[in-house]
Amino acid sequence: VDVEVVDGLIVKFRVAVESHPL
Repeated sequence: VDVEVVDGLIVKFRVAVESHPL
């Protein structure tokens, strides 16, 4: 697994959490 791909998923996850906080 490429580190860049993982970083991209983490960024998307963080953006989703910030956009829709629990």
